[in-house]
Amino acid sequence: MKRFIGPLCLLVLILGCAAPSPTPTPTPTPELFFLSEEVRLYLIQIRPYASSQAIVLALDMSAASLREVLIRIEAIVPPADLEEAHVKLVRGYQFLLEGRAILETHPRPELRSEGFFLQDWGLK
Repeated sequence: MKRFIGPLCLLVLILGCAAPSPTPTPTPTPELFFLSEEVRLYLIQIRPYASSQAIVLALDMSAASLREVLIRIEAIVPPADLEEAHVKLVRGYQFLLEGRAILETHPRPELRSEGFFLQDWGLK
């Protein structure tokens, strides 16, 4: 019995180091030239406000700057199939603006926590 323990441990060790089975290849996202002209134009217009870098930078903006960004976003007319996503983006920036306005004007911790909550909710 003891002579089988050594080879069994070696076998378990070797099997544990084996390469994992390959995962299915993800479907690539469509390139911009496969999209309609209307969608392509919308994506180009909204890129400065919808990229992950822009959203992170929005956390450090003042309420006045966020108000200007929100006005610019609301001025962009989305294509019919992207209206829902555009509404979510506008609503997210509205939450960021409301949260920043609270943080800039209220010194009380209870209200500041509400401001932080609104900013976090705007990021979702």
